[in-house]
Amino acid sequence: MGWFDWFDWLVALVAPFTEPVQEAAVFIFIVGILFNLSSIGLNKLFIDFEEQREYNRVQAEVRRLEKEVRITGDKKLKAKLRKREAAMKTLGWKTGKRSIVMTVVSMLLFGFIFTLLNSAFVKTNSIDVVALLPISIPSFRGHTPIPFFLWYLICAFAIGRPMNKIFGVPTGIGMGVSPTEEKKTGATA
Repeated sequence: MGWFDWFDWLVALVAPFTEPVQEAAVFIFIVGILFNLSSIGLNKLFIDFEEQREYNRVQAEVRRLEKEVRITGDKKLKAKLRKREAAMKTLGWKTGKRSIVMTVVSMLLFGFIFTLLNSAFVKTNSIDVVALLPISIPSFRGHTPIPFFLWYLICAFAIGRPMNKIFGVPTGIGMGVSPTEEKKTGATA
């Protein structure tokens, strides 16, 4: 049994959930939850959050030292700055490599799930409407239809941030230096 046979079998397994519109909307929402859970698992598997925080702290300290060296021109401070820059590069390489691996694996998973769902919705000809907005836009009669791709994005983004908070996965600005660390080191993110 080849790859396409397995894929066709998966598409046939998913296809019944693509119609009617109400079932399709809930199904995509559940798939969004499952994708976000797998993404959180990948984050916890590949990324060392303490190491990432340490990198951000060192980076903030390097910026602070650079500013002081520019102002004072102190040679001892300049030597300290070079040591911290070397530590920052080493730590940056390690955290960056892990982050890239996690991103690639996550994008492959997203591509597989999206291709599978897209194939299932195309197979049942229901790709045009997956969900309906409860409000009416003037160019449409009745409820406004939402296509598969847009509904998937809405679900994924609406679910992602709260789930990251629930499972303690820092994202974006949350990975920076905390106010208590700023006071200890004098660094700012």
